[in-house]
Amino acid sequence: MRRTGSKCPRIRLWGPPLLLEVKLTFLILVLIGTNIAHAATVAVEVRSGEQPALVLVDGKLESGDGDRFRYTTAFLSSAIVSFRSDGGSVAAGIQIGEIIRSKGFTTSVSRDARCASACAIAWLGGTKRLMSAESKIGFHAAYTADGRETGVGNALIGAYLNKIGLPYSAVAYITQAAPRSMTWLSAAEAKKHGIDVELVGSPQVANAPAPVVPSATPPPTKPPQVIGQQACVAEFARLRDDVQKKGLAAKAANERKASREEMCQHIIAYSSVESKWVQFTESNVTLCGIPADTVQKLKDVHRNTEQTRKKVCALN
Repeated sequence: MRRTGSKCPRIRLWGPPLLLEVKLTFLILVLIGTNIAHAATVAVEVRSGEQPALVLVDGKLESGDGDRFRYTTAFLSSAIVSFRSDGGSVAAGIQIGEIIRSKGFTTSVSRDARCASACAIAWLGGTKRLMSAESKIGFHAAYTADGRETGVGNALIGAYLNKIGLPYSAVAYITQAAPRSMTWLSAAEAKKHGIDVELVGSPQVANAPAPVVPSATPPPTKPPQVIGQQACVAEFARLRDDVQKKGLAAKAANERKASREEMCQHIIAYSSVESKWVQFTESNVTLCGIPADTVQKLKDVHRNTEQTRKKVCALN
């Protein structure tokens, strides 16, 4: 960076050579599920007992939501993903669907919800797909920003559907409607085209309590492992939120062109809480049910943060 005087009270964070490093620092905000304007919200509710966690995906799917979904659900070993969205980015829908399939999650659209376009593509990723007779699940062909149908987009959808095991008749059915039209799925049509679904009648599939079966014997005591896992997941979420708060503070300082001294303090604070999060995650892989590759990715991101901290603070 070129200096124009003997003193430089401010650092131009948007110009070389620090542009890449600063962007790497703030990349974690996407990975841990920061709420981006107009993007879908991804919320996780850890439930009692041995019930799978509930993941709620609500709102328009945007570029980056796939990564946000991946890191928000990384610590879950089982989950029901409940959708409420009119669609959005088909790439995000495919990515979320692939993540759901790889983790063996169940997908759901409750009777009062609507899941259309890219949302429906993501819903198809479930190893078990739940819907009610009143659920609104809609499909249409992929289209470009100007509203024209795109063969490339349809090809991507077709490849994804083939990957998750759907037959060619399902591919044709899912992409047959024009971009401004919609094919609404019914249980009968699903069966006809080889789309396995489980039809349920509860108002909120994902929130429905397990049926109570009368028994002469008392219910078994909750295993200590379950209690420990709940506490582990809660602490993981708390540390993640701390990282997000520090990251947002650093991002705000960056946007208002804070002095390099102040920016250094923000990055130090951010790196510190991020380090605690990474250490906790690494130490509780088994208890929290966190995939090993997630730990490595978080360590890689923290390594980039540390490199940025050293470069920014070295200029003080």
